Amino acid sequence: MKITELDIERKEADCASDFSEMMQGYEYGLFYYLSEVKLMDLKNNTILHLDQLLEARLFSEDKELHIFENEVGWQAVLIRETGREEYIEEWCPISREFQEAGKQLGVRRYISYDDDGQAYVALTRLFALKGEIRYE
Repeated sequence: MKITELDIERKEADCASDFSEMMQGYEYGLFYYLSEVKLMDLKNNTILHLDQLLEARLFSEDKELHIFENEVGWQAVLIRETGREEYIEEWCPISREFQEAGKQLGVRRYISYDDDGQAYVALTRLFALKGEIRYE
């Protein structure tokens, strides 16, 4: 099934560090490590501790790389926009523990249609960080 004209590529590897080359060229990253979770602007930071990585989402305006481990081994799913997809865009506040990013998180929900023409959200991905958050 093709999801709303997105270009989706999957790869397998023995360990997370095997995807190091694929991890280049993204603006932001959400990293789940053994002992912490980090949300980072990758323009000013370096990705570290791949040996402790549980899951990662690296993202920019037009693509997202999701790295995770499952029963098959380490997987990477690269989602690239083609310019023909339909989506709903929303901005979500980031919790206080990630305020060093000091931003809102942009989320895109891609729309697809079933055989009866009914719309549904087929895929969700992160695409940006922006703006200041003010908590009352």
